[in-house]
Amino acid sequence: MGTLTARQTAVPQLGGQLGGVGAQEETAGNATTDAELVRRMATGDQLALAVLYERHASAVMKSVIAILGPTAQAQDVLQDLFMEAWRAAGQYDSKRGAVVAWLKVRARSRALDKLRAARRHVQLELKDDESAPAPSSERRAASMNLFEALEGVSEQEREVLILGYCEGLTCGEMAEELGIPVGTVKSRTRTAIAKLRAFWEGQPQ
Repeated sequence: MGTLTARQTAVPQLGGQLGGVGAQEETAGNATTDAELVRRMATGDQLALAVLYERHASAVMKSVIAILGPTAQAQDVLQDLFMEAWRAAGQYDSKRGAVVAWLKVRARSRALDKLRAARRHVQLELKDDESAPAPSSERRAASMNLFEALEGVSEQEREVLILGYCEGLTCGEMAEELGIPVGTVKSRTRTAIAKLRAFWEGQPQ
């Protein structure tokens, strides 16, 4: 890991006054492409971040809520995600997909991390608190196995599962979201489901 630059360690504002300026830039006819906004962010342009936030925060939040629900944690993930995008703007490669897809992939990953952390926290609390009602063995096993099963599929396969089963997208919508052919979406979905089925069939009944 390299040392963070002064630009990367700066903390831009999201929404509020800066966001209002971002909206004024858009409505004034100065709207630019997402890729150009990210390029400007890499040079330290906080206004570009504000415009990108206003443009895509709602869609990204929907992806996070699909995993975490409408919680304070979801809002934390959204804020952290755009701060991460600010720091990593120079790493964005337009050849690997649209900016909004880049943001959503990172957001889903952070949301899953939050979910894992929350699960571990609850398990530790229950372990330390002998007076707490112990969850049923079936429920405890299901919770643990769900994450183990998801970790057994690739990131690309996990992504189509989340889009299809958490966000309710069709294969066509997933293809558009990810910028890949419908056939590839279907192939990844079949492979992911086959892996999950094999995992669950291998669990003790």
